[in-house]
Amino acid sequence: FKECAEDFMARRIVSGNFTANTNETYESFFKAGCRRIGFAEVIGLSWDDVDFDGMTVPIRYSFDHCRNLKASKTRAGVRRLPMTKHVADTLMCHKMAQTPALEGVTNKDGNPVE
Repeated sequence: FKECAEDFMARRIVSGNFTANTNETYESFFKAGCRRIGFAEVIGLSWDDVDFDGMTVPIRYSFDHCRNLKASKTRAGVRRLPMTKHVADTLMCHKMAQTPALEGVTNKDGNPVE
């Protein structure tokens, strides 16, 4: 898992679609009591996907066997999962801790990553 995640992050940083999730973040999703999320769907998430106000996470993308981020192919693959308060709090803490690390990071167009 670690090697795959590191490779995935390296590709996302190069592509300008940067996000950094941790094993703890992934584990929180699995422990949240939500409908089961596949590994490929979890690593397809970015901060833009997390709806802290609505306490949901829309699943729209997955990571294919060739390590490409792909839109879900079926209606069943696109869904909105509820987030528990614990998961939302954990993700918000991680996002806030990550902010200083993003200072000076730009996407492929040279724009700052938020």
